[in-house]
Amino acid sequence: MKLENLKLTNRRELYLKNSLGLSTIQDLVNYLPRKYENLTISEELRHDSKVVVLAKVVEELNVTRIRKNLTKGDFYVEINGDLYKIIIFNRDFLKRYLSVGQRIKVEGKLNYYRREIVASNIYFNISENIVTKYNLDKGMNDKEFKSLVNKGLKVLESNNINLNIVPKTYIEKYQLLDKLKCLYLAHNPSNINQVKRAFRHLKYEELLELVTSLEINRRIIKSGGNSKKKLVNLSLLEEFYTTLPYELTISQKSAIMEIVSDLQKPSNMYRILQGDVGSGKTLVALSSMIAAVSASYQAAMMAPTDLLVRQHYESLKNFIKQDINIAFLVSSMTNKEKARIKEDLENGKIDIIVGTHSLIQKDVNFKKLGMVVIDEQHRFGVEQRRLLREKGEAVDLLLMSATPIPRSLAQTVYGDLDISTLEGYPNGKRNITTKVLVNKDKETIFKYARENLEKNNKIFVVCPLIEGDSSKDVSSVYELFLGEFAKYGVGFLHGKLDEITKVQTLSDFDNGKIKIVVSTTVIEVGIDIKGANAIFVYGSEHFGMAQLHQLRGRIARDGNKGECFLLTSKDDPEVLERLNFLASTQDGFKISRYDMQRRGIGDIIGSRQSGVSDLKMANIIDDYHILEVARKDAKNIFNNQSIKEFNDYIKRIEKKMKTNLTMLN
Repeated sequence: MKLENLKLTNRRELYLKNSLGLSTIQDLVNYLPRKYENLTISEELRHDSKVVVLAKVVEELNVTRIRKNLTKGDFYVEINGDLYKIIIFNRDFLKRYLSVGQRIKVEGKLNYYRREIVASNIYFNISENIVTKYNLDKGMNDKEFKSLVNKGLKVLESNNINLNIVPKTYIEKYQLLDKLKCLYLAHNPSNINQVKRAFRHLKYEELLELVTSLEINRRIIKSGGNSKKKLVNLSLLEEFYTTLPYELTISQKSAIMEIVSDLQKPSNMYRILQGDVGSGKTLVALSSMIAAVSASYQAAMMAPTDLLVRQHYESLKNFIKQDINIAFLVSSMTNKEKARIKEDLENGKIDIIVGTHSLIQKDVNFKKLGMVVIDEQHRFGVEQRRLLREKGEAVDLLLMSATPIPRSLAQTVYGDLDISTLEGYPNGKRNITTKVLVNKDKETIFKYARENLEKNNKIFVVCPLIEGDSSKDVSSVYELFLGEFAKYGVGFLHGKLDEITKVQTLSDFDNGKIKIVVSTTVIEVGIDIKGANAIFVYGSEHFGMAQLHQLRGRIARDGNKGECFLLTSKDDPEVLERLNFLASTQDGFKISRYDMQRRGIGDIIGSRQSGVSDLKMANIIDDYHILEVARKDAKNIFNNQSIKEFNDYIKRIEKKMKTNLTMLN
């Protein structure tokens, strides 16, 4: 129903539409509180704890100005027959509202021995146990907005509007509330249990829609209009394995078998390969591309940066000994080089191509593209993947992620994909010691650097800034290390340098001409330098956990012992807890889970437009038990589509998905 049915003033209607993006009454009532303040009276008055008390005013408010922009108010109240002093800051206006004999609720911190409460809030509605707070700006206050919501709920009720989305079978099975009643309690709870009951319904509804949407998407992609089997020549793969310098891990072999099996099916492959830093994802991706080539198709690998593309190209070239033509395409190449590569691609002379976004340009054509690999998948949007896949027919898709998450969570985060997970390392267990260095002087840092250089180790030094802070920007730190270790050779690397310079610096580092590279996070992924066994990360508090783990993954890749030094000037307990957790484990799965709990899923895996990072009420970690139930129910819905309510539910979600896609485009 339209907002016009509420007969609002122009000011209110414009605020709802323009400031909050609400265009219907249904939008309005579904705009839930951002938080609830529990004003239930405290059962015990414990010293030095937060309390909520019912009090009777026995003295008028006295206000004293302490300094500019700071006033202190105090007055006495009676609580359970005892006299308490209430102290509150910068609330001069309360003098107009407080009167002797008045009953109020006081929320604040109690000093039991001095009989004082430093109040954070004072409430005059003593019957209200739960206060709802909405995400609003100065155009409207919480009380005014809540009255509009309740008005909307009454209009929907009087018009018999059915808001239920969840199939009736599951509403009855789990004794869920009617959606209208559920929303009423969410906006007007009298106790915290009513909030929990309302959100039990809303979280289940949201998660059921999520897993259903993912399954719909998966079925659309897997069915693909032009899908066909690929006749993989397994002997070419076997020949490739015999040329490798080490044996594949069990999980690498398993992942390759899953991918080859997908290629040989009539449906399109839509799979994600996830694994910890150094677990061998590139080799698995290469195997899958060789499998596609053996079936007379071309394969393409897209990576986000020129540097990473060139690294992949060199790595793949070193691995491939068979008669397979491999090339790369990046924006920094000359026009003549690009033209030659494009011509060879279209003529089928190139079997495997590695490239950046350059691959999705309109003038890039393939003779017979059949396999696409997307590295660092969270850096690319759905549209970019689609553009590359549409350059061929029956194109199979493999996404790669170096941010591994536990399989149980991955089934939802990547619910529309099949999942292959790598565990373990081709070179054996990673042996890296991580140390957190707080406020250490340069001599201490140099001591650790000198120890590594004397062992003939190469060193990465990473900074969060290119310039602007002499304590942690690349330019300043480079000068610092150059002044101390010039004889070892010190390189300089950041994103604003031209590609030729970046490639040359890494080449000099790899062949030992320089022993130290001072860099930004451009070396975060894909860089594989033999003998790089130490890394110093300046301003480590500025990086996320997954990013620090990725940076740490640049060292000790040859199986030798490595040292990671996390430098920080912050002695903040929260920062140190995070850094010390990273230092305590090398398990990327544990680190990802820890990071997700603190920062949210969207921040960790990127915006995949799958809906996971857009959850408004549910959290797939905290509400995992609801998620598991929703996943089983979604499976049942698809297995019993002949039942009308289930069929109607699937159609409703499909319609919503199409609407969202139209809005995105």
